[in-house]
Amino acid sequence: MLGGFRYFGLLFLVLWCVFAPSRANGQTGTLIIAGGAVSPQAHAIWQAIAGEGGYASEILVISAGSASPESAGAEIVEILHSHGAKATLVPLSPLPNAFSGKGRLSAADPDWAKRARAARGFFFAGGAQGRIVDALAPNGRESLLLAAIREAHRGGAFVSGTSAGAAIMSKLMFRDPSGQLDLLARGPQGEDMGAGLGFLAQPWLVDQHFLARDRHLRLLSGLCHSGGTLRGGLGIDEGTALQVSGDEAHVMGASGVIVMRLIAAQSCAPLHAEASITLAYPGDTISLRDGSVLPGAQPRALIAKSAVQEIGAVPQAGSLRAALARLADTGEESLAVAMRAEDGGKIAPLGWLTRVRIGPASLAWGPSQSLSVSDVVLEIAPFRVQLLPAPTPSANRNQP
Repeated sequence: MLGGFRYFGLLFLVLWCVFAPSRANGQTGTLIIAGGAVSPQAHAIWQAIAGEGGYASEILVISAGSASPESAGAEIVEILHSHGAKATLVPLSPLPNAFSGKGRLSAADPDWAKRARAARGFFFAGGAQGRIVDALAPNGRESLLLAAIREAHRGGAFVSGTSAGAAIMSKLMFRDPSGQLDLLARGPQGEDMGAGLGFLAQPWLVDQHFLARDRHLRLLSGLCHSGGTLRGGLGIDEGTALQVSGDEAHVMGASGVIVMRLIAAQSCAPLHAEASITLAYPGDTISLRDGSVLPGAQPRALIAKSAVQEIGAVPQAGSLRAALARLADTGEESLAVAMRAEDGGKIAPLGWLTRVRIGPASLAWGPSQSLSVSDVVLEIAPFRVQLLPAPTPSANRNQP
């Protein structure tokens, strides 16, 4: 009889190991990475976060990136509550006066670490991504709280964030980047790039507010300077999110996500390079193994019509989106000129010509208002600006 109990006990243990929840079998949790400006009315994204947390379980909100972390964090907590989630604000900030001067203490607090290990999910609010990293890894050393968050994530807890909270997801991030044209001229230096928190296991560089702020040139600069250590870049637009599970990333929200892969680079400073770009919309799935996209609709081949060219200026809001839409609609490529001003308002002696064109494998699919395109080519090349001297007026031109 005793042997029978031992048999059934062993059988129960085996079955428990097989069918236990993901937090018990070491399944890394989902990521939900939003590109910023996610309004309270973006119900699909907030509901995904609230539902991923399992409504009765606690989500810890970290607003350390904000200049006003208490009010910013309280707003996120309220939004999550309105979507049925149980959310709590962590009093964490590197700012000396935040949370009554105690904001820096939470990262080393064993009680908050214990709470993090038991949490079902985490949400990183926006602001400055460098502040988030400094709060959780001061002087580059992983805090007790960050170690607990990583442990929970490895055990199945999800990690989400918006804007600055998206930038920290990659191992390498834009920390406090200079203007795009400065990056094109000299490449990232100093505080332009730094270590992120690396919740995204695959080697991709995440950028946010992407299409709204036309950040494709800085992303290409970052990829060029990564020394081939990255598979590419993920540019997530405002009001949009990537839901990452394993090697697959599903697009959700109101806009799209750019997948950029560096093809070739003649120079990183000044930037002279070529990249492949794909614009994926909700319904599309991105493979983080190689950057390929599973279309959400039947694709069609794009046919180039190079006779008509559109001349514009970059960077400016919406220029990349407009160029991609033009390619998909008419096959017309786009040329754009980027130039910067020096001190005193003079035009700098270096400018760039960018070109967006159809490649040999370019495809398009989906409705016209959210038309996905894949494997389009982005080229950028520097040129020298030669300013002609102002004409000298004739001394006697107006003499009678």
